[in-house]
Amino acid sequence: ISLMVVWIVVCVAFLTDSAFVLGSGLTGEEMPSLLNKGRLHIGNINQNIVNTEFAVEGLVHQRALELKCKLKQGLKKPFENLIEADTGDTADQRLITFVRQVTAAACLPELLDDTTFPDDVKSRVHSLLQHFQGNSIGSLTDTAGLKIVRRHIAEFIHQRDNNPSQWEDIIIVPGISAAVKILSNLMNFSSNGLPAGVLLPVPQFPLLTRALTEFGVRKLDYFLDEETGWSVVVDELEQVLLDGKSHCQPRAIVVINPGNPTGQILSKKNMEDIIKFAEREKLIIIAFEVYQDNIYEDNAFQSFKKVLYEMEAPYKNTELVSLMSCFRDSTGLYYQPSPAWRAILPSLRQ
Repeated sequence: ISLMVVWIVVCVAFLTDSAFVLGSGLTGEEMPSLLNKGRLHIGNINQNIVNTEFAVEGLVHQRALELKCKLKQGLKKPFENLIEADTGDTADQRLITFVRQVTAAACLPELLDDTTFPDDVKSRVHSLLQHFQGNSIGSLTDTAGLKIVRRHIAEFIHQRDNNPSQWEDIIIVPGISAAVKILSNLMNFSSNGLPAGVLLPVPQFPLLTRALTEFGVRKLDYFLDEETGWSVVVDELEQVLLDGKSHCQPRAIVVINPGNPTGQILSKKNMEDIIKFAEREKLIIIAFEVYQDNIYEDNAFQSFKKVLYEMEAPYKNTELVSLMSCFRDSTGLYYQPSPAWRAILPSLRQ
């Protein structure tokens, strides 16, 4: 009740004309003067935030929200509902039952006594809980993620690629957005007075541009070749890199495979060309591989880690960050670090 009272007071304080700004002694009528003269306003905050855009929440998305609201209010339209396919929530598809049951029972272990929960769910929950302090998922975990889960991820990668995978090189983050922000912040280092730059494919999904802009990293757009199935053309990369060096210090190249929104799967030869380019130009490869299970059966996905591992030196030692996501298919971040990268692992995990 006390929390509710505080919330009501805060709402009233900010929404009524005669209200005061808590802790400041200012009335609502004095707020415009406050915003114009100082404190926090659009002119004196981080301009990277001001310049940040998120196209997913653009005009189409806003119009969809308006229509959904009107439909709930009883407005008659030729349709009864909307599917927000632009935001990755296609058809409001439900999670797999096993995942839902494991999550529920881990949150409320008393459910393990429920006879409707199958034995495989109970076994998985028991094996997970014993790795949490106090056998509770409410306890704090390592900043890089629960060790047992990272070990399982490493096992999956090993089975997928048929080459070694170190669980210590895996970091679990709360979604792809968090992973992109971590990497953007990590690379945000000026060299010779020039800001960092990252090569980005076009077309691309808006999350990348938003995160880079937020941290002041320059984006260098390279265009995919539609005529060859949206492949990456090395000549295009070299030209973009050359032009970009005049105003930034290129540090990484982003590759989306399978593509979004183009949906292509890069050939092994194309991936090898990208790896050779990155190694030659001393760039980190950031591979978005979050859609690897969302492909047609006649296509075969190969991870950059697998292709890179099968190449000869020095290419097999190219620095690689690979991002996967439970949201799109089965979230985690795997990277193949160089000896220099291993020196920054403690900072990255924090």
